[in-house]
Amino acid sequence: MGTFGVAAAYFVLQSNGAANPQQSITMKTLARIGAAASFAFFFLAGMCLLIMSGFRLSGEYIILTVLGLVFIGTAFFAGSMISLAGEKSSSRRNGN
Repeated sequence: MGTFGVAAAYFVLQSNGAANPQQSITMKTLARIGAAASFAFFFLAGMCLLIMSGFRLSGEYIILTVLGLVFIGTAFFAGSMISLAGEKSSSRRNGN
């Protein structure tokens, strides 16, 4: 069996086994928890960096300020992407 045959058989087995509604609910719940935790940790880290820098854009504090803003931006991006991936994954398993 070629490489594509093994991959196709693997994905068919995975998609057939994922039709369990309980597994779909569990995946959606885990995705929501992961999205909230990711958002919270990145946002808190960014806020801590911004508070430590005093929101100053001069001297040695510019690196902390920029890094804090990057962490806050990552919080919004990562949290929403994990949430969307969980919703898309669960809807694909339900056949919607």
